[in-house]
Amino acid sequence: MIRARVALLDLDAFGLSLTAFVMVEAVEHTAEWRAEFLSIVEALEPVRDIHRLAGSHDFMLRVVVADMPALDAFYETLTSSIRLRSVSSVFALEQVKASTALPFSGLFPNPN
Repeated sequence: MIRARVALLDLDAFGLSLTAFVMVEAVEHTAEWRAEFLSIVEALEPVRDIHRLAGSHDFMLRVVVADMPALDAFYETLTSSIRLRSVSSVFALEQVKASTALPFSGLFPNPN
């Protein structure tokens, strides 16, 4: 059940002050394209999380970088590495809540 033990670091203390959520729309929906896309994005250091989505976008990447030029360099690497139908981003202005705890209440029956 426990996959890893980690330390939670202060991103700003390391100069990593820009978090972007990058939405990707696949150019095609084949197993080959997906495997190539995942191998590319998994190797990109700024990519912290990868989520496959239902809806108008196929993937969402959480990207952490120092600043806008670093994000621009990330975009250049991403878009020159694989064909994409579209890429768009939103930027976090402030992290209001972050939790690593899981919502266990209600999952286990109360023995009383």
